[in-house]
Amino acid sequence: MINSPFYLISIVFSTLLAFFTMAALVEIVLNALDRKKYRTRFLMRLIPYGTLLMDRIFGCFSLGNWFNPLNCESCVQKVVLEAYYPDLQQYLSENQVSLLRHLSFENSHMIFGVVFYLFFGISLFKLAQVVYQSVSVNRALQGLKNHREEYLRPIQNKSLQGLLGQYQAKIWVTSEVSGPMVAWNKDIYLPKEIAAGLDQQEFESILAHEMEHVRWKDSWVNLVLRGIAAAFWWIPMESWYRSVEQDQEMACDAKVVRYDLEEEYLASALVKVSKELKIKSVKAFCYFAKSSGRTKNRLEALLSDAAPYKITGYYCLTVLLATLILLVCFILKTN
Repeated sequence: MINSPFYLISIVFSTLLAFFTMAALVEIVLNALDRKKYRTRFLMRLIPYGTLLMDRIFGCFSLGNWFNPLNCESCVQKVVLEAYYPDLQQYLSENQVSLLRHLSFENSHMIFGVVFYLFFGISLFKLAQVVYQSVSVNRALQGLKNHREEYLRPIQNKSLQGLLGQYQAKIWVTSEVSGPMVAWNKDIYLPKEIAAGLDQQEFESILAHEMEHVRWKDSWVNLVLRGIAAAFWWIPMESWYRSVEQDQEMACDAKVVRYDLEEEYLASALVKVSKELKIKSVKAFCYFAKSSGRTKNRLEALLSDAAPYKITGYYCLTVLLATLILLVCFILKTN
């Protein structure tokens, strides 16, 4: 099978269809949601990544294969054959022959098997790169032992005190990081210069933001997403991943009120961090102030009371049509 050129083409086509079809459906639903529900938006943006895994692991539930005309189980192929070539459909069904084989497109050659293994090898290489980079970052943070000191600034917020104790998280200051960040072991790192310039409310609002990352295990989630993106390297996911990151950060921003802190203090701290990074002209190691455009979006979200989106007839109609298409595919699949 792997010696057939259409086997690899079908995999690529199927995964592309699976990711972008689900991404489009998710985007439609997100446009009908209250944009302040950032954690819900973030979780929904994970669905296309899960669809890719479903596509490869559970072929019978593969959204990509349902729409992939190269697949003999595709509802698109079945609809076209039944509508325009019913005799051919009957012949294929009676003789248990795929359309590709009937059209003599299943010619095999060893070179296509080599290409398949090369393709698979690139996925493994890129996945290994993600693991190596993550391990390197973790080792770099562990290597800061001689260049960091525990931040013993008193924390007045009782909720934050309890959460830090619950997760046994420590706060460190160092000149070796460019912005606030959370390590995999739940330790929080603050740049020494920035920490010194924050007042108590700003300091605690940043701490609340980072503790939300700890609560939701965002570092591990991001690692898994980068791993999926590496394994499916032929799918352009960078723009989608940036949206995932932004919703993730905004979700942590919005939850500072959970600790009885004002969002304005976090906005003020964000401005100070951005100014410090601009003065130093360094690339942020963390997301906290990575991009000026996205920082502006976060400030607007923190300081505005935007009205939620309303569900319009357009979105209802689109969701209804998408549901009908999936229902038709499922019925054809089971027949």
